Amino acid sequence: GVGVREGSEYNRDAKEKILKYLEGKSQSLDFPVIHLNSSFRKKVLEVERNIPYGETRSYGEVAKMVNNPRASRAVGSANAKNPLPLYFPCHRIISSNGSLGGYGGGFGVKKYLLDLEADI
Repeated sequence: GVGVREGSEYNRDAKEKILKYLEGKSQSLDFPVIHLNSSFRKKVLEVERNIPYGETRSYGEVAKMVNNPRASRAVGSANAKNPLPLYFPCHRIISSNGSLGGYGGGFGVKKYLLDLEADI
């Protein structure tokens, strides 16, 4: 099989794009990934990639986007287990009352990313 090697062109490309994003110089992350997850969690994370830069959605809205309107808790769980934060931008998912909700990287990181994206 194909193993991941440090410094491969895929890694370098992804790293470059992530750094550009974090510097506010790029609004998209498009590089090849291998996504191993349950089909529901895959679906949740894939639809979150379609949430435009600088915008947010609630857990309930994401549940509707995957045609499972009552699954907002499961959406939260999919985000908690997100293997590739930033690429699958779960920082854009907030509580319906407008509070930021949880984030694996911590509240400060979530706020930083949302502020970075709001500054366009």
